[in-house]
Amino acid sequence: MFVQSCRGWLRSYWIWHRFYNSWVILFFDRGLLALGNIFWLAGVGLLLGWRATVQLFTNRSNYKGSASFVLGLFFIFVRWPIVGIIFEIYGCIVLFGLVLF
Repeated sequence: MFVQSCRGWLRSYWIWHRFYNSWVILFFDRGLLALGNIFWLAGVGLLLGWRATVQLFTNRSNYKGSASFVLGLFFIFVRWPIVGIIFEIYGCIVLFGLVLF
């Protein structure tokens, strides 16, 4: 009786563990992160308009945020996804800081 209940628990733990590990692996997948960045930039362009998006990224006061966002993209492409995500989050906070907070 005890062995059968342990088998059920172990089976459910194994299924959860496989799902969780595959999610973490996919979260740091280089291709999916690059695709997400492209969709994010396209979404900002569609929401703000293309001219306003270019002005947002090329405005002299936003160079710090733009540079860190592009540096984050670079780190994602050279297979350092955690560092790239950190730089991209910092860049988004600098770029959209007044709007978000």
